[in-house]
Amino acid sequence: MNQINTKFGVCDVEEAYRFYFKYLLGKLDKIFKWENLPETVDEKYLNLGLFLNGNVAWSTKLDNKVRIYTGNIGGEPNIYYSPTIYTVANPIVGSANLKIDEDCIVMYNTSNDKYYNFLPKVAGLFQLIHQTATLLADNIVSINTAQINSRVHTIVTTESEATRNSAEVYLKRLYSGKPWSALSEDMLASIHVNPVSSASSTNNIAQLIALHQYIMADFYNAVGIKTNPVNKKERLITGEIDSVDSYLAINLDEMLDSRKRAVEKINKKYNLNISVSLSDILKPVIESAENPDKNNTVNLNKGKDDVE
Repeated sequence: MNQINTKFGVCDVEEAYRFYFKYLLGKLDKIFKWENLPETVDEKYLNLGLFLNGNVAWSTKLDNKVRIYTGNIGGEPNIYYSPTIYTVANPIVGSANLKIDEDCIVMYNTSNDKYYNFLPKVAGLFQLIHQTATLLADNIVSINTAQINSRVHTIVTTESEATRNSAEVYLKRLYSGKPWSALSEDMLASIHVNPVSSASSTNNIAQLIALHQYIMADFYNAVGIKTNPVNKKERLITGEIDSVDSYLAINLDEMLDSRKRAVEKINKKYNLNISVSLSDILKPVIESAENPDKNNTVNLNKGKDDVE
């Protein structure tokens, strides 16, 4: 068994960032359910390409098998400034400039990820994941720091080394459960106890935990998964709740529609029967938006049958 690497502590921001980036990306894997994918298509790589790159190209051009590729979109733009070439550089099957809709079908994470020459080159959910992972990493370090600081209740100062040693013996006896110790009057007078921690330390930890939950909820809501942060939605009136639910569902529905539109083209071009749908655990999100009376909230940390 490999030994667990404990070199990086909770206070290592870079390590925490890597953890949260992978953690959030793993949560996104639960959103869509693919069926009848060809054996040559790796579902995990398909999801990664769409979420992080914003697009993938489906093609048989390089080795006569239906495969997916991530690459760069470019070429001579058409009349609407859309790209016409998808450039692939794969270490196994080689490189190629694929004509879009002729040599390949491009699948986008959302319709907004379709590249236009006059738009900034930001695609997929990479920036959202990166931003959220950064906030969570910084916050978890703050929580741990506040926890450590809360341990320090007092600082004892003395006037000499001998008095310091006696004070340490006295404190160790107290912390080991012995409630008494004999000290000379002169020694007691030379020991000064300075209180450090206060009630604000506990309040700070509570605020940081609430912030952590809010950051996570904000991430899911940005994707389109309705999640209640610390500030419960009961504070909103019914009409406002319905509007928020419908707005969030648009994000989820747009990602699904974008995949379905591409799947229709891919099935027709390559004689396949691929289908894509929302994961069962997320279907209540769309149902809730379509039927406001059903106020379902999904918890991705639970099983597929556990809907609040």
